[in-house]
Amino acid sequence: MTSLSKHFMATDLPQADERDAAQPDAHRKEDEETLFAMSLVPTLKRLPQQRKAAVKVKIHQLLFEAEFNEMESI
Repeated sequence: MTSLSKHFMATDLPQADERDAAQPDAHRKEDEETLFAMSLVPTLKRLPQQRKAAVKVKIHQLLFEAEFNEMESI
């Protein structure tokens, strides 16, 4: 191992918890949305294909309306 590679060993890199501490809100928020989306998967998998497609369209519609402040129809 060269001295340069010793310098850049993985132990010198910030660990995951150190990176999370540096950006706690951004990382936590991303995890919150990911976890929520993943919680929908079991229910979607139980639905028949046609109903699943309709639900996905409605989810996208709700998100579009929420993003562009068209909340009166929600």
